[in-house]
Amino acid sequence: MTKKQLFNFFQKKISTTAIIKRGGENIIIGKFCIISVEDNGLIDIWICNPIEISSGLSQRLTRNKLSEIKHRGMIAFEVLTGEGYVRTFNKEAVTKNLKLLGIRKKAEYTPEQVEQMAATLMRNTR
Repeated sequence: MTKKQLFNFFQKKISTTAIIKRGGENIIIGKFCIISVEDNGLIDIWICNPIEISSGLSQRLTRNKLSEIKHRGMIAFEVLTGEGYVRTFNKEAVTKNLKLLGIRKKAEYTPEQVEQMAATLMRNTR
């Protein structure tokens, strides 16, 4: 999937800065996970250390993250040493748990904030 297709796949709820190209494939990198989406909509989620994959996460952190995900009713993960893995078609479960997975959300502005930013820009251009 392209970056734009991946962004649209998750209903434009994730930040585009969370989508990077790694190994010729666009993936979503979070603080605690890596998410890739196949063309048929199958989502692979790895709970791991995305920066230093070989070192993994601590088992305690992994266990706590997976139990919190299970508590929220998301999905059941395969637990490995220092990481967890799941394949699912449930993209709503992913978008509801972005904060838990450490993925940046798309910034949403209120009309007041937009008005304030526009006023600031108008002041700075004079």
